[in-house]
Amino acid sequence: MKKHYTLILLAFFIAFNVSSQSVLNPNDSIITYNSSQPPAQPAWGQIGKWVRTKRLSWNTTEYKCYIYKGCAFRLHFPKSYNPTANDGKKYPMVVFFHGLGETGTIYDNEYQLFHGGDVFQAAINNGKFDGYALYMQSQGFWGSGQYQYITEIIDYMVANPILINRPIVVTKRGAKLCRPSESVLDILQSE
Repeated sequence: MKKHYTLILLAFFIAFNVSSQSVLNPNDSIITYNSSQPPAQPAWGQIGKWVRTKRLSWNTTEYKCYIYKGCAFRLHFPKSYNPTANDGKKYPMVVFFHGLGETGTIYDNEYQLFHGGDVFQAAINNGKFDGYALYMQSQGFWGSGQYQYITEIIDYMVANPILINRPIVVTKRGAKLCRPSESVLDILQSE
C-alpha cells in the first residue's frame, strides 16, 4: 500500500509541475523562420513559442518570440526576473506600438523592434529599466482586436508570473506546501 500511495503522490507531483509551467520563459531559445518547415500555431487562445525572420543588424535574441491568436510578439524580461522565485516582486511594462512602416507577417516577428527595441534592451540590461518590454507585430493597422490580445497577454503574465515548483501534497497526516519541491521526499519517506 505504501508503494502504491507513493507512486500516486509522485505522479501528482510531476503532473502538477508540468501543467503549471508558464510558456513565457526568459531562457527560451530563438528560432529563425524556415519557409520549408513553417511552425504550427498553438490552439486559439493559447500563447505559444514562435519564430522570427532576421531583419535587424543588432542582436535581438534577448527578446523572446511568441504568438497569440495569430499575432506574433516579442517579450524582453526584466534583468532581475527569476522565473523560479516566489518573491512577489512586481515589474513595470512597456508596451510598444510600432508604426505602419514596421509591419510584417506573423513569421517576421522582428521588424517591430526597429524603432526603440535596442534602446529598451540597453535600458533593461544596464539596470535603468527593470521591467518588461512587449512588442507585438502588426500586419497592418492597429485595432481593438490587437489591443484586446495585448490585454489578454498581460492578464496571462499576471496570472502566471513564475514556474510553479511547489506542489501541494496531501497525505493522511495532513497537507504540505512543498517548497522547495524536493521537500515532497520528506513526506514520502515518512509515510
